Amino acid sequence: MQAVVLAAGKSTRTTPLTLTRPKSLIPIWGVPLLERQLEQLQGLVDEVIIVVGYRKEQILGRFGDRFGHLRLRYVVQAVQQGTADAVLAASPHIRGPSVVLNGDDFYHRDDLVALADKTNALLVTRAPDPQNRAVATLKGDRVTGIVEKPISPPSDALCSAGAYALEQSSFKLLEELPLSSRGELELPDFIQRVIHTSGMGYHEVNTIWFPLTHAWDVLGIVQEVFANEEKTAWMGWVSEGEESLRRSSDIEWKRPVHVASDVRLGKGCRLIGPVVLGKGCVIGDGACIERSVLFEGVVVGEGACVADSVLGERSRLGVGVQVDSALPEGFTFRIKDRSVTPGISTLGLLAGGHANVGEGIRVLAGTVLGPGDSLVD
Repeated sequence: MQAVVLAAGKSTRTTPLTLTRPKSLIPIWGVPLLERQLEQLQGLVDEVIIVVGYRKEQILGRFGDRFGHLRLRYVVQAVQQGTADAVLAASPHIRGPSVVLNGDDFYHRDDLVALADKTNALLVTRAPDPQNRAVATLKGDRVTGIVEKPISPPSDALCSAGAYALEQSSFKLLEELPLSSRGELELPDFIQRVIHTSGMGYHEVNTIWFPLTHAWDVLGIVQEVFANEEKTAWMGWVSEGEESLRRSSDIEWKRPVHVASDVRLGKGCRLIGPVVLGKGCVIGDGACIERSVLFEGVVVGEGACVADSVLGERSRLGVGVQVDSALPEGFTFRIKDRSVTPGISTLGLLAGGHANVGEGIRVLAGTVLGPGDSLVD
């Protein structure tokens, strides 16, 4: 069996993190999202076809042609003309039954196994924002239809989780798929054709599904995993770097933490988990990091305090920087000409790679800095 992973898009909704890397390389608990997906596919499929486009050289350079026992094949979607167009690009290499996965969602192996065991099937789940997703209509054990971003869907609607099991013959329907009103080949339109032509079953998520839709979801994923012991056990995510922390009597820390082996921690600093410190991070004396994810090479100055933040690679926060994280009521972001409510009450700084905050600056909750941006007096 093969898997197809759609990882070509630029993903404007996860800026500023994806202005310097593809979304599939955003680290989730210290490991790129795509690597997390490949871990779950081990033993289920023999080959993974990865559809790439935006910053494809980073993905190829990271993974090469093998991952464990998996063969990796890359297909370039030169022009991103929709998700179904990405599957169409991969279709000449599909030899039999396959699973097709969004490249920006995390799926647990148990659900993928159950999905792959069916003939033409859709992975569904309840989501907090069905109005922003493809909602499935069901009758018995069959999917009878799928509607993209319906108006006023029921709050308990079952939505597509962006994973599909498909017979090889179904991919032929892509060749006659018309362009949508947005001028793209849409995956829900393709699935609707499969439903009408061959019929489609479904499997409802019963372990874990995480969509990485916005930049702040990096925090949400980590926090949700560690919200209860059962989810943590399912994921197999553990605190790393604890042994070195135990040897440092002058560092205060609270699990869970992921600290790369070459991180430098100053005297009297505090880590209040969940905290992820990527390779080469430097945390100054007396600094405090709470519920935050720091990519590789981030420098946090002496006495600085960072909470509920995601800091891109090689960002620098000066001495005494204070990051607020309590969002004001009604706070929204402007994304793709839409006002988006984060759906969380605390969010500090979202910083792209090489961003800089000067000494003594107080950063307001919900601040966004693009790659290389500076915030100084």
